[in-house]
Amino acid sequence: MPLLHLTPDYLHKRLIFKDKAHCVDLDLLDEHRMLIQHGTLSLKPGHGTLALALLFDNYLVFTHPTKYTVLLRPMSLDLLKVPSETEQAQRNQGSLTAEHTDNTATSLFPFALEYFGRHGDKDFIIYAINADERNTWLDKIQYALWLRFSLRPDGSVVEFKTLLRPPATPSPFQADFAPNAFLGDDCFYNGNITCSFSLMLGSGHSCVVFGCPDGLWLGFRGEAKSFRRILNRKQVKKCVVLEDLNLLLVLAGKVLYTYHFELNAVAHLPEPQVPCALRELDQKNGILSVQLSDIDGHVFVIYTKKATGSSETTVHVVEPIATKLSELASVSGLLRGYLPIQPAVRWYHKYKKFSIALQGLDVVLLQQEERIYAVVNSPMNMVMIDLFGCLDNVTVPRLNYAPIELVQRVAADSPIAFVHASDSSILLIYKEFGVYVDRDFQITLESRLVEWEGAADRAAFTGKPYFLLFDKAFIEVRDITSGRLCSIVPSVNSQCVGDGLETQAGVRKRVQGSPHILLGLNGDSERDLVEVIPVAASYPARSDDRELEDN
Repeated sequence: MPLLHLTPDYLHKRLIFKDKAHCVDLDLLDEHRMLIQHGTLSLKPGHGTLALALLFDNYLVFTHPTKYTVLLRPMSLDLLKVPSETEQAQRNQGSLTAEHTDNTATSLFPFALEYFGRHGDKDFIIYAINADERNTWLDKIQYALWLRFSLRPDGSVVEFKTLLRPPATPSPFQADFAPNAFLGDDCFYNGNITCSFSLMLGSGHSCVVFGCPDGLWLGFRGEAKSFRRILNRKQVKKCVVLEDLNLLLVLAGKVLYTYHFELNAVAHLPEPQVPCALRELDQKNGILSVQLSDIDGHVFVIYTKKATGSSETTVHVVEPIATKLSELASVSGLLRGYLPIQPAVRWYHKYKKFSIALQGLDVVLLQQEERIYAVVNSPMNMVMIDLFGCLDNVTVPRLNYAPIELVQRVAADSPIAFVHASDSSILLIYKEFGVYVDRDFQITLESRLVEWEGAADRAAFTGKPYFLLFDKAFIEVRDITSGRLCSIVPSVNSQCVGDGLETQAGVRKRVQGSPHILLGLNGDSERDLVEVIPVAASYPARSDDRELEDN
């Protein structure tokens, strides 16, 4: 019998999440939220397993029949699938009899659901009290799935714009990439894309740059023939650009190269040309990573290297010297090739150098009041180092006042990244969850823990209001202020090749902050290079989200 008093607003006030692993922001205060179906189902055959099932237009929730205590982690409709009638018939043998403790028997009618989240089983069997009830629930769940994807055809609040398709994939790009002076007689590019970003040239043209094992490529959006190789460096792993200084840093193999050239000029050259003034930033091999940070308008280059025979990683922080680079810019392109060879280290001021007993580092500079810290992220933990103090490592988050459950979760999981959620809070992203801390990385009474649906390998930042989490089977799109799940995009081994995180510090003024990913839809052999762009939210922002952001 329907419970007429059940509404999303009513349930928002009464749902109880005793198990923190089940705690999910169901977004029940949204004015468009719908309760499509509710009723009593059984999670197991037998007495005492009845549950109140609540089917919203975004989640399927099971609670205690009268106390509204959530029994299982709510299942996102983005990860839910109803097997076909044939599959249902194979799994459900009509009905079964449940024996109760009072020696009475009840017929139960099972039906199967498939759930692909980290917290759920692939095959989830639920029991209805009769065949009509089972059929009603199957129809309602199918309707809810149709409704969710009909409102947003791609199931997402972000838009995927294809920048490049593999040559083997039939597409408009392939037809344009006939052999020519730029591309040669072989395919357009050979090998997987390892890094990519977009930028807006001074001429107003939107440009795409990507690296792969065959070098560095550049081209205009929507102009397939404009793509050509501008650097013939093998095994390009990452590239970053400082546009105001006409400086391009390329990590190829384990060597970090610095190029000084006019990007606008290279983009419009009628013939391919390798930028001049090539230098190695560090004369020794062993460079592991490179990234940029911005402190009070000063751009710093941070690169890490592994010392031979040592277990420690050395972090180098250098600042480009604008006057040295302007001298190169004042010389014409024809004469620049005749300049005396100078090591690239002369183009930089050595700012700081320190070693740390961690591997696989990602380093970001952060200013707090009068001090500058290096936040070092590794698969083991995340630490903060005062660059002008005693260089002691302080593990973050600071767990002075944290509950023991959170301390154990942080110790057992691997950090991925951190993003600035608001003016007063930072979101620390781990493989299986995220936690909000204050600007000092301190756990407070207002700190919130958010469980992911999958196991994240990497995070990306689209600019407010969303960030992305990459699981092997799907991409989670979440609200950066609240951590609320906005949508899930199915994919096959998608790879993030440009995360957009550096745009938070304002490092790259014209580099567009939208992340670039290799989006797999039909397997690893066919992965498009796409740009992720947030679209207008399907529903207006919630009042409590605005309050969180204001605080």
